[in-house]
Amino acid sequence: MVGSYAMPGWLERLKTDFFARRISHHDLDEIYDAAAKAAIKDQETAGLDIVTDGEPRRDNVVDYFLERLPGVHIDRSSKKFYYDFYDSSVTSKLPTASLGLVRDSQFLRAFTDRATKICITGPHCLTKRLRNQFYPTEEALATDIARVMNLELKALAKAGADIIQIDEPYYSGFPEDVKWGIQALNTLVDGVSAKILLHVCYGNRYGKPSWKAAIDISSRRCWTRRFSS
Repeated sequence: MVGSYAMPGWLERLKTDFFARRISHHDLDEIYDAAAKAAIKDQETAGLDIVTDGEPRRDNVVDYFLERLPGVHIDRSSKKFYYDFYDSSVTSKLPTASLGLVRDSQFLRAFTDRATKICITGPHCLTKRLRNQFYPTEEALATDIARVMNLELKALAKAGADIIQIDEPYYSGFPEDVKWGIQALNTLVDGVSAKILLHVCYGNRYGKPSWKAAIDISSRRCWTRRFSS
């Protein structure tokens, strides 16, 4: 499986209930654990050799990481439904701190004996969703995001993550960025002792196309050397 599992309708409604303050964060965390266990079991039943947690905790491919990225300012009032994107900005140099993703990998490994994969949204995509009010260029911002997240990937590998997949959906809409995007990727995975995969796609049933002819053009590859254009 590429990464995210189909979101059940009941979980969509409960996520929206959380943003409407009808359920607590504690209750939502318990619901997420149950949804992840179900997704893992579904993949095992289907006979997959490599499983993910289904990513039920993630509202979209961006916010789960920007919320955890140190130094990013989040406008909480900008999000009414779970699949909306937060208004996010960066106004100073990003500090170095843990994103807390190791717990997700440990949870997954605790409930399966199969090989596991955890997916990380890449610096190019995150840059495209951030209001940059500090760095001189998008490239500079993406490179610094990669620097901060590199430590998280190393922590994931040390904690036993078998495979780490980097998701970069916006490559398909901004081919002019690919050269510096690849340089940011190399910064992101430098020294990470895990198998690295790159997933390039675009498709979202809730989202309007971000560019002409935006379609899902999924491509999954595995490199053992550095990325190149």
